Amino acid sequence: PQTEDTEDTFIKNRETVLSIPVTEPPPPALYNIPNMDNPKLKIASGAVAVLLVSVVAVVLSSIHRIEEGNVGVYYRNGALMQTISFPGIHYMTPFIVEVVEIKIRPETDILTSTSAITKDGIQNTFNDIQVITSIRMDNLVYMLKNYGPHFKKALVFDRIKEELRIFCANSTIDEVYNTKFLAIVDKVRINAIESIDRLGEVSTFSFFICI
Repeated sequence: PQTEDTEDTFIKNRETVLSIPVTEPPPPALYNIPNMDNPKLKIASGAVAVLLVSVVAVVLSSIHRIEEGNVGVYYRNGALMQTISFPGIHYMTPFIVEVVEIKIRPETDILTSTSAITKDGIQNTFNDIQVITSIRMDNLVYMLKNYGPHFKKALVFDRIKEELRIFCANSTIDEVYNTKFLAIVDKVRINAIESIDRLGEVSTFSFFICI
């Protein structure tokens, strides 16, 4: 009889254990994940991307670098400004201000072929005339306003060609290639300086000629 009671008790306890409800873990929290197929969301994402690209482009266009041996001059809406910047990193107003670099260190240029006629009517051509020029900063803005960014052509190169033609027109072919040949460079250079001086710009340039 005691054994039967023990078995009955064990069975009842087992049924009690088996009847304990199992508590399931709560479901995971649902996050509000945006639907990437939503047309409005696509338009908004595209607008943000375009805005970021535009901001980066504006910032990059406002930064510029002036190389060593050059200076920077600025044009605001096409009008030359008085500002001159030196080598380094600089900033400017994008889309409104434009920067142009002007070389001020000594520079060698080779002129195009120049034809001249001597006073005895013989035509000869001078090729590969080398001109070494350097620019002073004193009247740079004034020069740019009056002669543009290619002022060396108007003030130096064209003056040299003109003076070379005048020299040949006053000399015979024998004088040009023999008796006066060594004097051509000095004569043309002095006359070119006087010609530039008449324009009021001689103090801006320093140049040498090799024919």
